[in-house]
Amino acid sequence: MARTECVSACASMPLSKAPADMTLDELAQEKWKREDNLDHLQAKAEVLRRESQSQLNARVSQKRNARYMLWSAIAAAVSAAVLRWPRLSRPTRQRPALT
Repeated sequence: MARTECVSACASMPLSKAPADMTLDELAQEKWKREDNLDHLQAKAEVLRRESQSQLNARVSQKRNARYMLWSAIAAAVSAAVLRWPRLSRPTRQRPALT
């Protein structure tokens, strides 16, 4: 009878989340367990996976920002060139011939 009580009590206990579904705070709590514990190792691996994914996302963002900076520098150079040489930006008026 004691075994039946244990099985029913254990069945009502919530299972721990998968490491991919845990928040960083929950992963930090799991990392406080013993180093040879499976939960500790899974939490450590999940934190490393998230760090790697964040670094890859940052690399893509940096490339995108570099492209925007390049195009904005080109646009600024073209704008400066147009403003520097007004004859290129505005048509000149024909002066009447002096007779």
